[in-house]
Amino acid sequence: MPIKRRMKSIPPCDQPFLFEPGPPEPGSASQTTPSLPGFVNPPRTRLYFGDLSFEDHLIDNGFGWIVRLAQYLDQYDWSSFEAQYHPSGRQPLHPKLIMGLILYGFMEGVCSLRGLEKLSAKDLGANYLSAGQIPDHSTIGKFILRHEDLLSEEFFQKTLQDIAQSLHLKLDEVSGDGTVIEARASHYKTLKKEAMRGAAEAALRAAEDEPESSVLVEKAERLSRANQELQRRAEEKRKKGKDASQMQISPLEPEAVIQPLKNKACRPSYKPIIFSSPDRFIASQTVIPSNEAAGALALLETYQETTGEDLRCVLFDAGFHTSELLGYSVENNLDILTPSGRADRDRWRKQGREGKKFVKHDFRYDAVNDVYVCPHGFELPVVERYTTASGESVRRYRCGAVGHCPQPERCTDSSRGRTIKRYDFDELKEAMDQVMEQPGARRKYKKRQGMVEPVFGYLRGRQQLSKFHRFGLCKVRLEFALHAVAYNLKRAFKVFGMMQVEAENAAGGKKTYLGLLCFISIGRSAFLRVIFVKIGGINQNA
Repeated sequence: MPIKRRMKSIPPCDQPFLFEPGPPEPGSASQTTPSLPGFVNPPRTRLYFGDLSFEDHLIDNGFGWIVRLAQYLDQYDWSSFEAQYHPSGRQPLHPKLIMGLILYGFMEGVCSLRGLEKLSAKDLGANYLSAGQIPDHSTIGKFILRHEDLLSEEFFQKTLQDIAQSLHLKLDEVSGDGTVIEARASHYKTLKKEAMRGAAEAALRAAEDEPESSVLVEKAERLSRANQELQRRAEEKRKKGKDASQMQISPLEPEAVIQPLKNKACRPSYKPIIFSSPDRFIASQTVIPSNEAAGALALLETYQETTGEDLRCVLFDAGFHTSELLGYSVENNLDILTPSGRADRDRWRKQGREGKKFVKHDFRYDAVNDVYVCPHGFELPVVERYTTASGESVRRYRCGAVGHCPQPERCTDSSRGRTIKRYDFDELKEAMDQVMEQPGARRKYKKRQGMVEPVFGYLRGRQQLSKFHRFGLCKVRLEFALHAVAYNLKRAFKVFGMMQVEAENAAGGKKTYLGLLCFISIGRSAFLRVIFVKIGGINQNA
């Protein structure tokens, strides 16, 4: 039986003041957010900090963006959220109150449910956004589960479109990138193939012995899925000619892939992918287990639906220099700039390391004679043609000047000579390398780092996104979508001043920014003239 906890809230300050008017009485005209039928939705105007309202206190201390965020949430259409509740029973908190608390918590780097509950009790900004209500951590968790589908997609899309419309953002040119974030599953409990198979078989036998136990049946099904997933990954790795004997998987979170983090430690983790606009807003986002290019391709296919705009140009780093993305750009007439090398080190083409083996990009392809030319001028003619299991045509080239090579140690260890494979899509990659040789393309591409890298830096640093707090790919995508919404809204309200004029007008004209707007639009001399006219310092006819 679920525990019914007492709903806590900050008591309103109804104490009258001697010299200044106190908070408005319930039902008065100054109450701007009346309660909706069926929801607990008290007005924020009844919250006071001493003799100042929460709103005035926040504005006077440089936190006016929190007030504007609350006004945006008041104006947001919550009908799709409200429809998820049963009309009878105990009155729930209005979605905008819990959503405001969640977003503010993510902005401040608080993502856990109990952390959000504590934040609503001790932080004034959280108090204001939740209208003095202190929801229990279980209430916050149930809210997230109830609205999982809306929070994962629709809420992000709607807030992004509102920001773009208000700030007149251009979303037709973006920069794409990905990172690695550790999953919640412990790396101490990962299993190799043999151990995973044994654990799955043992769980199945235990479930067969006690079929009435739902716990054992669920455990057997979970371990069976993890075992199948590990077998699938091992088979894919073997098809690529790689050793799969040391592969591991987390039985608690089989969707997570064990891969290197930024600190080089191998942990179960996921890869968030984002598209960032020139103003550093997240225009599109997703989370995938490991393949960044596949995640970027999925974002490209749904970009118009997410943003409402057609994509014109995308900037990627070398990790996205793949045949799938280049082929998509050709088919859809989309400009993609992605070098094969490290552009940040001024190495636009992929190169072998100093003293190491030559890589494929060190060999030049001669399309006229259908040969590769090595760095020392020796030709590699075609020696074999075949088709892969996936239907790709492959040509194999081999160098015949084995005994004449001045640097055989950098070429190959084979006594038969260096071989190179050429696929059909190599032509696209070579064409992209030629595009990136153009000065105009390089100038445009250099904007990429300033567009997307600071976004991940902020998410990791300010919003504390170093490890996911929820299990499973679906829950991880939901969590990252909330991070993206929180980032976009804070940037819109705090940095770009979204709804700033409306908020100041509503607050009675405090701290006007008319002079700043005039300075930006008509220049310094005209700005001074406006100020002098406003204070009566000069004759308007002069």
